[in-house]
Amino acid sequence: MNQQKQTLFMEAYASCHDPFIRYCSALAYNKIELEDLVQDVLVTAYEQFENIRKKDRLLHYLIRAARNRAISTWRRSKQREGLQEAHPSWCRPGTTSPEVILDIQLLYQLMTKLPDEQKDAILLFEISGFSMKEIAEIQRSTVGAVKTRISRGRSSLRKMIEEKPESKSLLGLLLFLRDPISDEGFRSQRINDSLQKLPPKIEQEEIAKMINALPDGAMTNKAWFSRINFTPLVVGAIGLAILVMVLFNFLPGAPLTTGTDTSVSVESPQPDNLALANGFPNSVDNPLPASSEPVKALLKGVVLDPDAEGLYLLKVTQDTRGEKVRIPVVNGAFEYELVTDHEEAFQLIYTHELDMAGAWRPIVFFAEPGEIDFVLQESQRADENKIEGGELNRLWTEFQTLFETKFYGQYAPIQAKMRELFQNDEYSSDSMKVLLQAVRDPKDEKERTDLGRKITALRDEGLHLSPKAKVLDDQRKIIDQKALDWRYDYISNNPSIMSYYLLYQDLKRSGENNGNIGEMAVAFEEFKKLYPEHPYTNIIREMIFSFKAIKVGGVYEDFIAPDLQGVEHQLSDLKKGKILVLDLWASWCRPCLQKSRELIPVYRDYNGPDFTVVGVAREFKNTERLEKTLTREQYPWMNLLELDDQNEIWLKYKIPFSGGGIFLIDREGEILAIEPTAEEVRKILEDQGIPKTKR
Repeated sequence: MNQQKQTLFMEAYASCHDPFIRYCSALAYNKIELEDLVQDVLVTAYEQFENIRKKDRLLHYLIRAARNRAISTWRRSKQREGLQEAHPSWCRPGTTSPEVILDIQLLYQLMTKLPDEQKDAILLFEISGFSMKEIAEIQRSTVGAVKTRISRGRSSLRKMIEEKPESKSLLGLLLFLRDPISDEGFRSQRINDSLQKLPPKIEQEEIAKMINALPDGAMTNKAWFSRINFTPLVVGAIGLAILVMVLFNFLPGAPLTTGTDTSVSVESPQPDNLALANGFPNSVDNPLPASSEPVKALLKGVVLDPDAEGLYLLKVTQDTRGEKVRIPVVNGAFEYELVTDHEEAFQLIYTHELDMAGAWRPIVFFAEPGEIDFVLQESQRADENKIEGGELNRLWTEFQTLFETKFYGQYAPIQAKMRELFQNDEYSSDSMKVLLQAVRDPKDEKERTDLGRKITALRDEGLHLSPKAKVLDDQRKIIDQKALDWRYDYISNNPSIMSYYLLYQDLKRSGENNGNIGEMAVAFEEFKKLYPEHPYTNIIREMIFSFKAIKVGGVYEDFIAPDLQGVEHQLSDLKKGKILVLDLWASWCRPCLQKSRELIPVYRDYNGPDFTVVGVAREFKNTERLEKTLTREQYPWMNLLELDDQNEIWLKYKIPFSGGGIFLIDREGEILAIEPTAEEVRKILEDQGIPKTKR
C-alpha cells in the first residue's frame, strides 16, 4: 500500500517538479533554506495526498503550501548568509553566463520588495508558467485582479530597476518590452529562456528518494510544527497565531507580534548578581515627573540584522496599519530626530518583517530629550538588543532584567515541556487538531470564518488543550498571577511614565478575563493625578471603562462619527429605541466582510421600526479601498467612517487592535451579544418578538 501511494504521488508530481522548484527558489531567495522548504512542503503534500481531491491540481496545492510555509519560516529560521555575487548557491557553475546569473539575482532581490500578492503573481506567471486563470485559482482571486497585480508589480520593478545603474542588462531593457497581460500566451522570452537555462538545484530523483524513504503516515514533527506556527490562515481566522497566544505567552518582555502586543519568552541568561533582586529602586513619594516641553530625541543605532533595510517608527498606542515613519538603514546604521509632544513609549519594527504581514517583534523604547543609542540584533536575538539614553529607558531595561531574574527560572521548565508537547503533536486537543487542519485550506471565506469562530469558542471553553498541556497551562497561570501581583507592587511603588506604560501594556493584553482589573483601576486613579495631561490618561480611562461596560449584560457606548460625505451622526440618534446591530468592520479585514455579508438577509427580514444595523468602517490614510468595497458589497444599511482612529471607537469597544466586531444591543442599550452569528441574531430577534418586515 505504501509503495503504491509513493508511485501515484511521484507520477502526479513529475510534471510539477520544474515549475515548483523554480517557484521555491525565488520564494526562498536569500531568506530560508531551499531544501528545507521543498522537503517540508512535499512531506505535507505526500501525507495529505489522499485528501487532495483533484490530483491534476497538485501543483496548485504545492504552490499555496510553499508560500504559507515560507511566510511562517522567514522569522523563525536562522537567516542564511547573502548569495555570492558571481555564483548564487542554487546556480550551478557553467550552466549560464555570469551576466544572466546577476540579472536573475537582481530580479529576485527586487521582487522581495514588492507586496506579496504582486510578487507571487509575477513569480507564478513568469517563472512557473501558470495561466492567468490558474493564478486566479491559486490566489483565490479573479483574472482581472491578477492582471492588475502583474501590471502594478511590473511598474514597481521598472522603477526600481531604472534606479539601479547595474541593471542596464537584459532585465532592465527587456522586462517591459511588451505587456504580458494583454496576451496571455506571451511572456518575456529572454527572461524565460534564461530561467530555463538554470536547472533546478534539486533533481527529481532526489525527491523520489526522499518520498520513498518515508513510511506511510510519517509526517515529521517539523512539518506539523510549521503548519500551525504563524500560518496566515490561522492568523486570519483567530487574529493571533495559536503558538504566540499559548506557547510563548510566558514572559512579559519584548513581544513577538502578529498584529497585537502578545508577550513571548525572552530567553536571556540571568545576571550573576542583581542588587535590586528583592526590592524596587524608587519610592512612591518620589515620582518621576513628565516633561511639559516638546521632546526632541536623536535616535542613533547600529543594526546587525543583514536583511534590515529600514525601520518603522510609531507609538506603542498606534495601530501598525496607520501612519508611521520609515527610517532607512544604510550600511547597517540609522539616525533620526524624533520630535513629539510627550515622553512616552515608541516602537521600532523592521520593515521587512511588518511589510510581509506576518509576525514581528517590536523594539520598545521611550522618547526622551537627548541622544538614544541602539544596538539592534535580528528578532530571534532581540534579548541582546541594547538601548541607552535617558532615565525612562534605564528604568525600562532595569525592570525587564529584574522581572526575568525573579520569574524566568519559574517559567523556563514549563515552557520547555510545552515545546516538547508541540514537537510530539501532543499539545492541542483532538477537537482543536481537526479545526487547525481544516482551517489550513478552507473551501471559501464563509468556511474560514466559521472555523475561526469554532476555534475561538473552543479556546474560550478551555477545550483547545490536551490533558497534558492543560496541566502545564494551569501551572503557568499560577505563576502568571504571582508575576502580575509583583508587577502591581512595582507599579505602585515606582510611579513614572515607564510604569504608566506598564499599566497600559497590561490593560492592552488583559481582556475581560483579567482578575486584576480592580487593581488596575486603583493604580490608574493615582497615575491620572500625577499625569493628567499625558495621552495615556485618556487612553487608559477609555480602556477601563470598556472592560467594565462592553460585555454581555453591559451597556453600549455612544459616539459620533461621519459618513463618507462628511455628515456626522450620533449612534444613539440612529438607534432611537430600536434593537441595533453595531457592525464594526474594515475593508482590509476579510473575516469582517464575510460576517457583514451574512447579516444582509437578517437586515432585509427585520429592518424597520424595531430593528436596524449600523456599520462603521475602520480605515487608514484614505477611503479609496472603502469606497470600492461598498460599491462591491452593497450593504443595505448606513455605514459610518472611523478614519485613523480619530474617534477612538475601536478603543471604546475593547478591540483597539482588531479588524472589527459585532455587537447586538437592545432597545434600552444593554448589550445582548458580542460576536453573534447571523443565525444567533435572528433567533434573538424572534425571542424578542420582533416581527419581520412586510414586503
